Amino acid sequence: MMMGTEMVVLFGVLFWVLFWLLPASTPFASPRDLTPVVEAVRGSLSGTINDPLIDVRPGVSARASNLRGLRMGGSVYYYFVEGHANFDPLSRGAITYDSVEVMLRDSSGPNLVVIYRLR
Repeated sequence: MMMGTEMVVLFGVLFWVLFWLLPASTPFASPRDLTPVVEAVRGSLSGTINDPLIDVRPGVSARASNLRGLRMGGSVYYYFVEGHANFDPLSRGAITYDSVEVMLRDSSGPNLVVIYRLR
């Protein structure tokens, strides 16, 4: 009986430690798999890809991909540029940080771009 109780306590502690030490989730894709998404975001920001401007409010416009995201491979990817005005769902406050999975923080260009998707 004593050994059974010790085993239950031992496994309980093991599960508790694993729950707190393991990451909440793992990325869905490697950065290499996100290359088309990164290229589309960079092309949109630089103007090399046709990404129409949409009026957000009078005198303020944003790229359609920043508002609606980019649909690729059956998923919708959103992005924001740190230090700039952004109109993606996370930046607008329409969703919380807990409901997104950050896929990539790309600092290869002139600005840091964060690419994410909804969980």
